[in-house]
Formats: sequence, C-alpha cells, structure tokens
Amino acid sequence: MVQWLRKFLSAFLMALAPHKRSGTLARLALWLDKKNLMALRVLYLKEHKDFSNMLRLGEVLQLGLHDSQLARLAEQYFLHSRAQRFQELHFLKLFPQYEQKSGYFVEIGVGDGTHLSNSFLFEKALGWSGLLVEPNPDCWERIGAARDALLDKRAAWSSGGGSLKFFCADTPEYSGMASVVQVGDKSGREIEVPIAQTEDVLIAHGVPDHIPFISIDTEGSELEVLKGIDFSRRTFDFLCIEHNHRSAQQDALIKFLSASGYEVVQPEFSGIDYWFVRVGHDERVALAAEAAEDADEPLLI
Repeated sequence: MVQWLRKFLSAFLMALAPHKRSGTLARLALWLDKKNLMALRVLYLKEHKDFSNMLRLGEVLQLGLHDSQLARLAEQYFLHSRAQRFQELHFLKLFPQYEQKSGYFVEIGVGDGTHLSNSFLFEKALGWSGLLVEPNPDCWERIGAARDALLDKRAAWSSGGGSLKFFCADTPEYSGMASVVQVGDKSGREIEVPIAQTEDVLIAHGVPDHIPFISIDTEGSELEVLKGIDFSRRTFDFLCIEHNHRSAQQDALIKFLSASGYEVVQPEFSGIDYWFVRVGHDERVALAAEAAEDADEPLLI
C-alpha cells in the first residue's frame, strides 16, 4: 500500500470517534502510520493515566503558535505545567527575572496540589518556596504526598474565628464555601471548617511581604479572601483570581483591586480568571527594555 494511502487511512481511523479514544483504533492507526500523533497520544494516555498534562498538547501547540516567548516556556516547562490556562507560563513571560532568581508563591484553593495547580511548576521546576491553603480534608493526604510547600488547612476569609460550612465535592476542584459555591448537579458533602483572616494565615507561616505570585481559586469566595489581605503591607507582582464568568464577581474584583493599585492584563487568555499586575507594569517593562537595549544588557525587571 502506498505511503500516502496508509497515512490517510490512519488519520481517518482516528477521526471516526475522537472522543471515545479507542485503544484498538489507535493501535490500528499506528500500524498504518507510526507517526500518527493522535494515535500516539491516545495510547500514551491509556498507559500513563496520571500524566493528564499530555491531554493539553494541542493547547500547548496553539500557545506556541501565538507567541515565540510562550513557545519557549511551554517547551521548557511542559512536564511541570499544571495550570488550566498556563497561568505560570504567562507569569514567567511577564516577569522573566523569576526564571533566574527565587520567588515565593501562595495558592489558596489548591485542590489536590497537582491537578490544575497554578503553583506546581514554581515549586518543582524553579525550586520556589510557598504556601498552600486548602480546607478540604479529602485533599490533604494527596497534597502531602505531592508537594513540599507549607499547607494551611483552614479556610482563608475576610475575618477570622469560628467556622463556616464547606462543600466537599467528589471532584476536589469544585469544592468551596457552601454559601457561595455553585453545587448544581455536583455530588459531595457539607462539613464545618475553621476560618482565619487571610492576613493571619500569611503571618502564621512567615510569608514575605512581597509575594511574586498569588492564586486564589475558591469557587466563589475569592473576594472574601482578598478582603482579608492587608494591602498596606503586602505587594504582589501577579494575582491570579478566578471569577468563573460571574458578572457581579467580575466587577467587584476589578473595583477592589483597582483601589489597591492593580489592573487586569491579558483578558483574551485568562478565561475564567482575571490576571492582575501593578498599574503601569507594561510601561515599566518598555522603559526597562529600552534602557537595557541602550546599555546592551539583559532585561531584568
């Protein structure tokens, strides 16, 4: 059989039922064309089910097509990238100095510590220290096994003391405070969890006043978490805050963080999040780039 026909039939087989990911079809397609990437991907994922980042191979390729800097970052850090929208790669593009120097992360609402974690790369690939905050007891064992960062098991909130109801979803990333989480058809259970003012959580673990990267993904209570931070004391380079397209939440987040000197960047990429940087960051980058070019020095901001 001529090579082009084998390739055509191989591609046709993988197009028959792409969502079923049939191992039999994939093996047949690979027999016809050993370079069929879709077939290789299907078989790889069936063999290595824990490597869910391979599911995002197509998204990584699209990311690289858009921007050469992101292409380099995606290639270099692909095995450690876990963030849903490549938040850590966009951060490193905006703040390239953190590839060369240590930083500190805070991730509030970390789930199991690995799947969709916005801070996994910083710890595992760059050696950063950090703090994880997760009140869901179903996740603690997995976090302990996968992560080295400090873990606070309380719910970060605008005020401290007492407890609140928390919905533990069977799928950890859908868990959140029962008063705000959108349960819908999700299965799980309600428990009581202790709450602490966010600032008190940071102080308790000796978190530095300047935090390069903070992620808050608490399924609806993000604003309450932010209200618990002392912005007269804390500064951030990059804040990744989920809004999940709740219009009231979106407006409130922008208003609150604008008052503290932060603005939204790259909304075309951030999806269900807002990414905030300090007002004027782009202008400072441009000036630093111009100065570095004049001095023939590397850009560090």
